[in-house]
Amino acid sequence: RRVDRLQSRFSRAALARADANKAIANGNIGEVIKNLEKAVSLDPQNPQYHQALALGRIDQIRGIIARASRGENVQSEFQSVVSVAIQNTQAAVNLYPQDPTLWRIQGTIYETIIPFIPGSERFSFESYKKAAELDPKNPAVLTDLGRAYMVFAERQQLLINQGQGDR
Repeated sequence: RRVDRLQSRFSRAALARADANKAIANGNIGEVIKNLEKAVSLDPQNPQYHQALALGRIDQIRGIIARASRGENVQSEFQSVVSVAIQNTQAAVNLYPQDPTLWRIQGTIYETIIPFIPGSERFSFESYKKAAELDPKNPAVLTDLGRAYMVFAERQQLLINQGQGDR
């Protein structure tokens, strides 16, 4: 009986993941996230579901940033989604700390918010460095780290330029 319940949960999780894939094809990030959250809740030990949810959160954050660039007031939504994205990704990394892909995804989430949240660069750098430690032969990790340093440098340059404009 217990085995049947577990199989049912795993099946429902797989169906939720399949529904998320359909939503991806339709470009509906809200449905993607909803279905991936369901998959994770039904099968919390499945690293692929955590990974997919974290990647979906990155897309969600980028979508909010794009809306902000068009003048929409999305500050509270941004803060909320970033907070949940970090929680989701940290949960995945805590479950599977030896998975360099999860560390890279965590680094990407923090990298995405470097221009907006001071201090996030440190977490991005640390995440990418951990991924490099776990997967030392993967040159993409160093590219990720270099990109995060570039985003941070651009933010620093913007702050310097803004400070000179005050004079």
